Amino acid sequence: KSKEKYYPNKTSPEIEIILENNGGKIIFNIKKNKTLIKEKKLILNKTEKNLQYKNILVMFLDTLSRAHFHRKFRKTKTFLNQFSKYETSHLKKNMTIFQYFKYNSIYYYTDPNIKAAYYGAKYHGKGIHFANFFKKNGYIIGRVNAYCGKESVINMKNPSSFKPAIWDHEGLSLGCIKSFYDRFLISRLSSLVKKCLFGKDLNQYSLEYLESFWVTYFSEYKLFLFQTLDGHEPTGELIGYFDDILFNFFNKFYNLGYFEDTVILLFSDHGLHLPGPLYLFHSRDFLSERTLPLLLLLVPNNEKLYKDNLYEQIKSNQQTLITPFDIYNTLVHLASGNNKKEYKKESVTYGGSLFSKLNYKTRVCKSEYFKPNITDGFCNCLLKGI
Repeated sequence: KSKEKYYPNKTSPEIEIILENNGGKIIFNIKKNKTLIKEKKLILNKTEKNLQYKNILVMFLDTLSRAHFHRKFRKTKTFLNQFSKYETSHLKKNMTIFQYFKYNSIYYYTDPNIKAAYYGAKYHGKGIHFANFFKKNGYIIGRVNAYCGKESVINMKNPSSFKPAIWDHEGLSLGCIKSFYDRFLISRLSSLVKKCLFGKDLNQYSLEYLESFWVTYFSEYKLFLFQTLDGHEPTGELIGYFDDILFNFFNKFYNLGYFEDTVILLFSDHGLHLPGPLYLFHSRDFLSERTLPLLLLLVPNNEKLYKDNLYEQIKSNQQTLITPFDIYNTLVHLASGNNKKEYKKESVTYGGSLFSKLNYKTRVCKSEYFKPNITDGFCNCLLKGI
């Protein structure tokens, strides 16, 4: 029923596929929803004073270790590296990047890690999707998948225990079109095939959808979630094709000023774990990388970053043991802003926010003060032979 109110004109689709003699093209045209904006402004009249940042961009790259990111994303890495000179970057750049060297998965496959990062939930627990808190506080929320899947958690057990987000705009992956899915296997999990349509990678289309959303709601408070599974294949090679696409996206958004007052969280759930050439030998590096995925945080350079020693607090966590539960609390923190009561109520006790100083001394694999909920034997510090 709410769809009728928000989308009375059903003849204007967000994604239009035009077939031509030599192939086809895809056009993204997200219409500004004035009814939605009006409703959000009513909420923001009460919450805006507490919110710290206007835009939040969360980017999830499945099955990607931090080390493999450095191997395969050379252009993107070079682009992001310009924001890493912490002490001087605020004089020249408008963003600072923080990287988390001890970000540890809680298990070697997706479900437990994503449930922790998105829902703050243990595998058989219950939780609320972080996007709900942004929506409640006046953000317009959107997401897109570069793979065929409706829910972020692939095999969610006890779905009644989880409260998913109802997105204001949601880009269904083009790989879900049945004829393409069945014929080319372009969306199947663990597919070795580069996923293309009309000469473009599906990731490129997903980022075009993101751009359409971002430009349409440029002046509004917004949250967007981008997700891709290209790393989920046994060779470790396919994810490398995403480097040029991701670099072009970052470079364009940065130069056009689209990242103004934007926090970017770029992360993965675990390193490569599928049977394949690297898996066969179970080498020391392979086992270590499997536990250490990618986690990068980009924060705007403005008075907020240096107020109340926030910069030093964020920086101090780079060499601290971090888990997906900390990602959840960080997003709840961003959604709550300065409302400490709300953050305390909605955050989980077995995680902390990257925007507050975490006690590295108690954050070890086995601690009576801190429960990282990492599966026994999977904490990098305790891997056998390392």
